[in-house]
Amino acid sequence: MKTKILASAFALILFVSNVSAQIVVDLSKGNVTSETIGINLKPTLIIKNMVCPREGLKYSLSIDLEQHDIPAIPLSKMQAKRGVSDPNDTLPYSRALSALKEEQQESGIPQKIILLQKEIDRLKPEYPVLKQEGDIAILSTTYVKDLQFALSNNQTIVVNVKREMTENGKIDSVTWKFTFKTPSKSPLSVMYGFTFIPNMMNPIVNYYSQADTSGKLFTVTQLNNDRKDFLKNISPTLMITWKPLKKYACGTGKGKGLVSNNFYQLGLVAGLSLNFASETGTVNVLAGPSIIIADNVSLSAGVALTQKSVLKGQYKDGDIIKEDLDFDQLHEKKYMGEWFVSLAIRFEQNPFSKKEDSKDK
Repeated sequence: MKTKILASAFALILFVSNVSAQIVVDLSKGNVTSETIGINLKPTLIIKNMVCPREGLKYSLSIDLEQHDIPAIPLSKMQAKRGVSDPNDTLPYSRALSALKEEQQESGIPQKIILLQKEIDRLKPEYPVLKQEGDIAILSTTYVKDLQFALSNNQTIVVNVKREMTENGKIDSVTWKFTFKTPSKSPLSVMYGFTFIPNMMNPIVNYYSQADTSGKLFTVTQLNNDRKDFLKNISPTLMITWKPLKKYACGTGKGKGLVSNNFYQLGLVAGLSLNFASETGTVNVLAGPSIIIADNVSLSAGVALTQKSVLKGQYKDGDIIKEDLDFDQLHEKKYMGEWFVSLAIRFEQNPFSKKEDSKDK
């Protein structure tokens, strides 16, 4: 029964290691200045190759200024009652077990574990108690703790481990410092796409000078706007997307999404677009909220500052003038606010840039 429990404990360690982000502290390697770890919802701290528990020995650790004592397995569990055995048959096992228990340096623990595990595997089936004792000794060199915080990008986790050994009234202490970093990722991303500005906030109204029957006088008259060519309101766009919030799952229901756990997130965009309708290539300035799908597609809407041709201030609709003024003489450029809708996609490079022809001419 106890053997099954130990096997389950080992299986649990392996399972936790697979489903959670691992912060592995290997005391046999000394201090680790920097190591990159993955991110997940629930990280697990694993301390490996500790010296076997003994009288006066204590490990402790600190993470983000919070101090924890690592509970050692009681010595009573290490002192399992031995069954009747053949001394010659189990002598290599006994030596390997003693070597692990008596090792005082963490750097020597990995090799001692390997040797003991080989001797455990060689034990005959009639020695289940010895196998259990060896498994407990190996298990006591590893400590697993589920941390109560989530990891995200651009984080640094510092794990401090301290070992104190009290012997003859003297305290011998050793400390380790392990630094782990999650992947660096900017909350900003560049996307390219197209923007549609419907001219609903400030409709475009243009004018021309209409001649009377004599041909000597002209009337400032409103043009009939061409509403059919709506494609003129679509322009290529460069978007800077800021993603300050975490991703969300599609759908609701106790936090379970319908598509994936990391499907979409909310953000803010600012961008520039080039207006096709303008002969001079008018640049529009855009800003607004957006929804980013799978990190690569952005749907946004907001307010654009766009340049429009409006009637000059000295004229008004219906004025009688003596000159036949052209479009530029009647109008002036002004920036005005407008609504916009934009679709942008994240590419590795600018899709609007021209590729140089590498072929020999």
